[in-house]
Amino acid sequence: MSSAANAFRQALHAGNEFARAIDRPDFPLEEYLRLQDWQRERFRLTYADFVALESAQPACQFFLEELYGGLGFRQRDEDVNRAEPIMSRLLPDRALWALSEALKLQLISLELDRNMAEVLRQKSIQLIDGSIYAGVYRTVGRCQVREQQIELIRKLGHELQALTQLTFLRGMVKAARKPAQVAGYGRLQNFLEKGLSAFRNLQDPQLFVESIYQREMRLMKQWLGDEPVTVQSPVSYY
Repeated sequence: MSSAANAFRQALHAGNEFARAIDRPDFPLEEYLRLQDWQRERFRLTYADFVALESAQPACQFFLEELYGGLGFRQRDEDVNRAEPIMSRLLPDRALWALSEALKLQLISLELDRNMAEVLRQKSIQLIDGSIYAGVYRTVGRCQVREQQIELIRKLGHELQALTQLTFLRGMVKAARKPAQVAGYGRLQNFLEKGLSAFRNLQDPQLFVESIYQREMRLMKQWLGDEPVTVQSPVSYY
């Protein structure tokens, strides 16, 4: 087994463990879902300038919903479990590394959200606004992990940009559509096609990725400090 295939398998295993934790009675599911509802609105406002661009909408949805949070990963990861032997054998190492990084980013995001949901439960917080979010964010802390999360977003974005240039990979993924659906891992196939298509359609992938990196770093520093950040308008750098 190649090192890329091994990294992919390890990342998948870690995601499976988190999925099992969600089903335990001590998991703060109600608070978790409430937190993610608030974060989706925050994403929409922080990146309103990109959401308004038709060419950037698919990339926004892919990055900020598929990779940066949400519990909808479980069905897709079940697909990955079934498809993993085939993917490890057929996909090039570069694509397997990108998938590993995507799974790693997803897991970091999910775990940080669980930490925040636990604080929401402990403090019996029912309503979330910018000030409360910042306070819970500071309570959880984990600055190094937050930085790692944002660095991974940047790294994965640039890697996806590079993968879209590989014509043979696009053809390979497209050719696998029907076999994937027949084999029962159509959600995974959609995830792969969605990611490649979203970045291929971006007019300026570099601008998109660097904008996410800069904005999320700035927000992280503000939330970890004493200055609360609202979600009334997008953070603009360009």
